Amino acid sequence: MTDTAKIADVYSITPEVKGFRLRVPDHEFDFEPGQHTTVRFDPGGEKVVRPYTPTNLPGTDELTLTIKRYDDGLASAYMHTRRPGDEVEIGPIEGGLTLDDPDRDVAFLATGTGITPMMSILRHYLEEVTGHAHFVFGEKDESSIIHRGTLNELAADNGTSM
Repeated sequence: MTDTAKIADVYSITPEVKGFRLRVPDHEFDFEPGQHTTVRFDPGGEKVVRPYTPTNLPGTDELTLTIKRYDDGLASAYMHTRRPGDEVEIGPIEGGLTLDDPDRDVAFLATGTGITPMMSILRHYLEEVTGHAHFVFGEKDESSIIHRGTLNELAADNGTSM
């Protein structure tokens, strides 16, 4: 099953990474934080399907995707040319990367775009759980840190620093 989502917003996160707010009217996304959807398109008759993990929490009519542009990336190049008002085809939300035991302390480890599934899991953990979360993220330089502002905000809201 696929849905047609309208791009509500496109914004820059780093020089190579954009955020996309996708909306499907009259549809509430129900998923486990960490699961992924797919973006599907058909350039020149060949179906292309690529997975992307929402960084937001479930329970709304929106998905936020974080996509890094790669020079040889067919899907990332396609998405980086999309604008607000454009429509994209998305697949069902699925996958097994979820938080198994929310009652335990956790450590999140990620580099690069591997941060995307961690964002919704971390948000969920901070809202629902009383344990301690440690977030370790690696990147080649400060200008490449994806979601730095959001991580700083989450840290400040939870009495820690980054």
